[in-house]
Amino acid sequence: MNARNTLILLTLAGLLLGGCAGSAATQSRPQLTVSGTGIVRLTPDLATINLGVTTQDNDVAQAVAANNLTAQAITDAVKGLGVAPEDVRTAYFNVSPQPQYDQTGMPTGQTIYWVNNTLLVTLRQVDQLGTLLQAAVEAGANNINGVSFDVADKSRAEEQARQAAMQDAAKRAARLATAAGAALGEVLSIYTGSSTYGNVSYVEAANAGAGGTSAVPIAPGTFDVQIDVTVIYALK
Repeated sequence: MNARNTLILLTLAGLLLGGCAGSAATQSRPQLTVSGTGIVRLTPDLATINLGVTTQDNDVAQAVAANNLTAQAITDAVKGLGVAPEDVRTAYFNVSPQPQYDQTGMPTGQTIYWVNNTLLVTLRQVDQLGTLLQAAVEAGANNINGVSFDVADKSRAEEQARQAAMQDAAKRAARLATAAGAALGEVLSIYTGSSTYGNVSYVEAANAGAGGTSAVPIAPGTFDVQIDVTVIYALK
C-alpha cells in the first residue's frame, strides 16, 4: 500500500472515530423527558343530527312512497326552523326485502319491504336543537340515532391548548429536575401529538315524541380540545 492510500485510510478512520465519540457524548448527556397536556373547553356552536324514517309494506312501491312523503315532511319541518338547504342531506337510503315464514319455518311466498331513509342535519343554532327534534318527531321521524356537538372554528383553541401543554410540560420538568438535584437546560426536542376532541354530552331522543311537550330537553355540555406534547430537556 502506498503512502497516499495509507493517509486516506487513516483520515477516514479518524473521522469515523470522531463521529462515534460525538454521538456517544450526545447520548451520555443528562436528559429529562416529560409529557404535557393542554385542554381548552369550549361551548359547542354546531349540532349534527341523524333523523331517520322507517316504513314497511308488502308492496315495495307503497313502502318507498310512504317513506318519501315522511322524509319530505321532516325536511320541510327542519328547513322551516331556519336550517339552510345545504345543511340537510341524505346520509343513508335502503330498501330491504324480508321474506315471510310460517310457524313451521316454511316460506309463505310473501315479502315485507322495509325502507330506511336517514337525513343528516347540521344545526348552527344549538339553542334550537330541542325544538328541531320535537318538530322532526312530529313530522314522522321514528329513528333518531342521536346528536353530536362540535365547534366550527377550533384553530384558536388548538393554539391555546398547545401553549398550555408546553407550560404543563415545563412545570413537570422543573419539579422533576429539582427533585433530582439538577437544573433544567435548553429544550432539545419537542414532539407534538395530533389534536383530539371530545364531547361530554350525547342526546338520546328515541322517545322524543312522547308527552306532547313543546321541545325535547337538551344539554349540549362542553366540547374539549386536547393536545399532548413530549419535551426533552437537557439537565445541568
